[in-house]
Amino acid sequence: MQPKDSQDRRGDRDFPLSLAQERIWASEQLADAGSHYGTPVVFALRGDLDPGLLEEALTHIVERHEVLRSVVSIASGSPRFVVVPAHPVRLDPQDVASEQEMTERVSAATAAPFDLLHGPLVRFGLYRLGPADHRLLVDIHHLIFDGVSAGVLVQELAELLAAGAEGRTPELPVLPIAYGQYAVAQRRTLDEGLLGSQIEHWYSRLKDASFALDLPTDYPRPARMSFHGASHSFTLPASLGVELAEAARRWSVTPYVVMLAGWAAVLGRYAGQEDLLVGTPMAGRTEPGTEDMIGMFVNVLALRVRPERDQTFLGLVNQTRQASIEGLVHQEAPIEKVIERLRPPRDPSRNPLFQTAFVYDEALEESPHAAGVTIEGAAPPPRTASKLDLSIEVVERDGRLEAEIEYATDLFAPETIRRIATHYTTFLANAVRSPNRPLCEIPLASQEEHALLMTRQSGDGASYDPVVLPSLFEAQVGRHPDACAVSFGALRWSYRQLNERANRLARALSARGMGPEELVGVALPSGPLLVLAILAISKAGAAFLPLDPAYPAKRIEYIVGDARPALLLTDAIGATAQPWTMPVLVLDEQQTGRDKGTGADSDSDSEAANLSDAHRSHPLTPAHPAYVIYTSGSTGTPKGVTVTHEGLAGLSGAQIEAFGVRSDSRVLQFASPSFDASVSELCMALLSGATAVFVPGLHDFVGGSFEAVLVRETVTHVTLPPSVLASLSPDEELPADLTVVVAGESLTADLAARWSGRCRMFNAYGPTEATVCATLSGPLTGKAGNEPPPIGRPIADTRILVLDEGLRPLP
Repeated sequence: MQPKDSQDRRGDRDFPLSLAQERIWASEQLADAGSHYGTPVVFALRGDLDPGLLEEALTHIVERHEVLRSVVSIASGSPRFVVVPAHPVRLDPQDVASEQEMTERVSAATAAPFDLLHGPLVRFGLYRLGPADHRLLVDIHHLIFDGVSAGVLVQELAELLAAGAEGRTPELPVLPIAYGQYAVAQRRTLDEGLLGSQIEHWYSRLKDASFALDLPTDYPRPARMSFHGASHSFTLPASLGVELAEAARRWSVTPYVVMLAGWAAVLGRYAGQEDLLVGTPMAGRTEPGTEDMIGMFVNVLALRVRPERDQTFLGLVNQTRQASIEGLVHQEAPIEKVIERLRPPRDPSRNPLFQTAFVYDEALEESPHAAGVTIEGAAPPPRTASKLDLSIEVVERDGRLEAEIEYATDLFAPETIRRIATHYTTFLANAVRSPNRPLCEIPLASQEEHALLMTRQSGDGASYDPVVLPSLFEAQVGRHPDACAVSFGALRWSYRQLNERANRLARALSARGMGPEELVGVALPSGPLLVLAILAISKAGAAFLPLDPAYPAKRIEYIVGDARPALLLTDAIGATAQPWTMPVLVLDEQQTGRDKGTGADSDSDSEAANLSDAHRSHPLTPAHPAYVIYTSGSTGTPKGVTVTHEGLAGLSGAQIEAFGVRSDSRVLQFASPSFDASVSELCMALLSGATAVFVPGLHDFVGGSFEAVLVRETVTHVTLPPSVLASLSPDEELPADLTVVVAGESLTADLAARWSGRCRMFNAYGPTEATVCATLSGPLTGKAGNEPPPIGRPIADTRILVLDEGLRPLP
């Protein structure tokens, strides 16, 4: 890549950006105010330092490398670097009392954004911890600096300090070209098509790859990257470092390959992906003379790694080795041109092609000593930016493996990154010891963490005593006897009235042999009779089987044939709806105990008293079935699910507490009787002293005046599937203090954002087998995002396990 023209070593007074610089410039234009491409470096200077000599050395370095005294100009429409006259470096040593104060001063200094158009793009600071202990800050923009440049800077600084102290001419390598000449030559090489075959290699390698790494995040992914970030540093155990080195030797690979394979395997497990792209930087100094230059030469490769679950770790290492070799052979293809060739879907919330990177470096073995001063690397200031979702850098230093994970704080919480670091360490240890095990069987979690996972994935909040449904309801009757239990149009039943009616019907059921472990079908539409039937069956000790009369006859026929209930409760219409194969009890006014004249029940009627186990065929316990409900059959044949009284008690207690249901609440009964949400709605009301609100023809109002129904009925709590919620107008008035529980379908981010600002909104999730609801979010916010709202944590008395395809717990 030598320039065709003979030019002065200083290069042109202005020159185009190199391809690497162009990539960084474009990324900077997407960032918020301030730069996320600062690369501050801190050196510990130990010994008798002469600040004046240090200033002269730094001035010489700035004069020697034109890129350090360049700024960006966009006068011609395209960014170009312009070399400006050098000015002597002046240091103002600041006394600091401690390392902590020094870190705070350095952090404050590096927080100032770079002015790319006016410069400078390199800033120096000197901090004095003691007479023989200084820290030199070199705060420099990534446009003009890379990792190799740091080593060049240290070597030149040491030689210049030594030469200045000894009064001699410094012995520095001759620079055959300037950075500007390198950028011009690189552009010419690209324009002449000399890199076309390399670009085509990457196109063929990556064209069918996935360009998105879908890691689970703590926070919704913002619509656009902000580059806000932080980092977490950790050191791998010394014994593991030895094992990794020995394994690499046995497998004839470098530690870089082994650790890159491990990083891909861990992230693949987190994301549930078996094909991912990992960015890895190449020094890019393939041309003679560039090894002694300060500047930005790095090219990034997108290595395709496939941590397939049934592949062994050794197999993944060999695959990663091959991908790395191919990358080295084709490392001159600029990543920007590869992206242009692939044309991945534009997504401003992600870095194109890859969202993670792996870097492996070896620290300088010796610290240079010059002019009575030893120059050592020191800890840089805490990172405040991240260019990717997360990336890791591993540095081998004095036999130790020191790692740092840089991550986007818009996506991840610090504790998540600490956990990833621990899992990476654990996985590597297990993988090098059992390299022939399938990846899916190599643990991420330690034995202690695994035990903790198995015990801590339980619901928050109070635990609820296992109590049978009749007792829970009768407790509310005792507390609120005259409160309205059921509302249906103009009809109102108090808790006392409902309880006495249910007791009379329960005795009739007991007389027919219905008790614990018996199943009674209920073919009634939503309304007071349905509530009455459910409570009566429960009081008798039997389990109820809801059969929505609106369901197709074939479905009802299948459920009845499969469940074989001993008795059916229905009304006059339901009795002739189809040929029932079991005894049928038609509910009428006499059997429900309603007085035709006043609508009141007689307190002296012994039949209206609560039942006890003495009235049942045998005692009713929390372990007995409370109901049997059939799944929708959307993934196959509908199947019956049995839910116990114990599960119902836990569900009701948890939801009543979470949703703030009180005795003055009014809970809309929206769900079909054959859908398990109807049980949740009913128990939410009747086990808290609230009112169960039924509305004749309710579903006819959906998509019309449904909101007006909510207002008219002064509803405080409603459970709706997202499809129904989406059909409602966002502009119609809603009841004050309305709580909306979304369940039954996936809730989208847009719908959550649209509604959570208008009401108190929860996202509930759970299979029928887990008693309606297993997890529950906290109140959702009105903040829009790309990610679906969380399904929350397990409710009280519920334990969840997140498993992979092999039913192994995930981290």
